[in-house]
Amino acid sequence: MKNKFHEIIEEIKIILSKESYRFIDTSVPLFAYVILSIFTEKNTAFYCIVGISVIILSVRLIGKQKITFILSGFGIVALFFFVDLLNQDNRAVLLPSIISGSIILISCLGSVLIGKPLAAYSSAITRRWPLDWYWHPNIKPAYRDVTLLWFFAFGGRSVFEIVAYNSAIIQYEWLKLILGWPYTIIILVISYLVGSWRLQNLKGPSVEEFKQKKPSPWKGQQEGF
Repeated sequence: MKNKFHEIIEEIKIILSKESYRFIDTSVPLFAYVILSIFTEKNTAFYCIVGISVIILSVRLIGKQKITFILSGFGIVALFFFVDLLNQDNRAVLLPSIISGSIILISCLGSVLIGKPLAAYSSAITRRWPLDWYWHPNIKPAYRDVTLLWFFAFGGRSVFEIVAYNSAIIQYEWLKLILGWPYTIIILVISYLVGSWRLQNLKGPSVEEFKQKKPSPWKGQQEGF
């Protein structure tokens, strides 16, 4: 159990390190805006976010790093703020997430139907493991099942967002924050646990055993998914 907990922590570190720009730059402005709005007027909160975003943008420019995500993060906050100024229903900010969620659902289901599960490609890009390994008959079912898990997990989020879109009683800033990175990380951790369990039960070769073309019985992939 201790080793599995250590694996999960390492997986979270990998997720955050590889997606650090997206995680920090898209989450910090919205998180700060939601918190500041509780203790100050929204005008003051927004001006603070402008300052925070300028600081992060400057750091990215000085470090010659991507500025796409900080612009996106600030854009989300600006959209909430200006829609609120116009005294309009700010539920429209959920539309991009609903649309992107629909694309994810189509990609997950489509990839399973053609026998090339999306989770396998995602892992191959992250791990740089041989793509042929993922199509091994004792390996692919694990990635198929995790892709289906994504389909239902992100499908559930999309359904909730659609329900929220048709409701006027939800604070959309909080909803978008909670259903963003926190929800995604939880799903990825669950995916890792389920995928690792499936790999062990399928008793397929590890990546190294596959590369070396070792015959069965195999030791199997002990870490990573």
